[in-house]
Amino acid sequence: MMITFDDGDQSQIEAIGVLEKFCEKHPDFGKSLVLCINDPDYSFGLFGEKLKKFYSEKNWAKFALHTQHHRPLNSLSIDQCINGEIEQEYEKLERYLGEKILDVDTLACPYVIAPTKEILEAIKNYTYHSRHGDVRINYLFGDCGIAENSKDKKFNPWNIKRICIEDESELKKV
Repeated sequence: MMITFDDGDQSQIEAIGVLEKFCEKHPDFGKSLVLCINDPDYSFGLFGEKLKKFYSEKNWAKFALHTQHHRPLNSLSIDQCINGEIEQEYEKLERYLGEKILDVDTLACPYVIAPTKEILEAIKNYTYHSRHGDVRINYLFGDCGIAENSKDKKFNPWNIKRICIEDESELKKV
């Protein structure tokens, strides 16, 4: 199971503790956590030490891009998407993560809306040239839906489905 927490706000920090308690009670369940941060200056400005500490201590957690301005990718030009959203997001995350930026290979689409085919191709071909080395996006969380098993032949790493839960009452439905 992989859980994503979007937007980098206070609820992410609180949810991490909930996930850890759940995994303590259910150790066979497995765990993987992706923190999808948009506007790293905001998130790290408020929770920077907690985020850095959590990330450095947990080998089952990672960061993902969620774009700089949280705009739907299917409404942007290729230049706006790559240079205005993804490149800026990588640059800011690198300031906080340093060489750990090389682990950031996942993009979570804002509003759970997959990009157009043209933008998706641009994302697949994009490389961020950090001062620590090159990074490529290898996974994309796109539309809502029931997630496929990554071992399934139909699994598509360029449109990993997400179940979206806005509050605790919706969690009981899953």
